Amino acid sequence: MREVIAAIQQATSPDFPIVVRLSADELVPGGLTVPDTAAIARALEDTGVAAVDVSSSNYASFDQGYLIPPMAQPDGVVLPYAKAIKEATSLPVMGVGKIRTPELAARTLAAGGVDFIALGRTLLADPDWPR
Repeated sequence: MREVIAAIQQATSPDFPIVVRLSADELVPGGLTVPDTAAIARALEDTGVAAVDVSSSNYASFDQGYLIPPMAQPDGVVLPYAKAIKEATSLPVMGVGKIRTPELAARTLAAGGVDFIALGRTLLADPDWPR
């Protein structure tokens, strides 16, 4: 990962922000866990990355509903993972995962659970959501 970050830094300008997406818990036997990912985030602190974007799961654990949270999952289901990584690193942390209301985003930011909110399907459904 350090080599990839260094290559991106060499190919871009010094002010180009690099954000690394990490799965906090892959939810599979032998996969990454929160302590593993916290250690990775801490190891990235001296690389110059701008932030870490914290997700969870992987395609092997897709059926658990964290990679792409279905309606059966509560809103903000991945945010506790982002908070755990935020508590372990000095890097800014981005939270994702079924953040469907501005109120949930604002509460999470105000509580210090994350530094940024990332939206995907929310903006596809309502591009005016940030307003």
